[in-house]
Amino acid sequence: METTTKLVLMDGGFTPDDAQEILLKFIVAKINYNKIKNLSHQVHYNREDPLAAKRIEDLYKSKAIVEDLIREAREKNIQLNIKSDITIGLKYSD
Repeated sequence: METTTKLVLMDGGFTPDDAQEILLKFIVAKINYNKIKNLSHQVHYNREDPLAAKRIEDLYKSKAIVEDLIREAREKNIQLNIKSDITIGLKYSD
């Protein structure tokens, strides 16, 4: 059995500066989290954590895409529409 809750984190228009602050800080925090996770795995097991390494790679790609979108919004003097939902589940043992 699983119980889930859906939360709306963002839903609206943001200036390029606000979008940059919100999105890039979030992505960089996720990159740093996975770097620490990977380093810990290397210390304990003397090898890279393949899931953390892949996640870091994916997050850097996402960061580049976000930076491009922010740059485009600045050049066109427009806002970015951002919508972000999160679903949290509690999974109970049967």
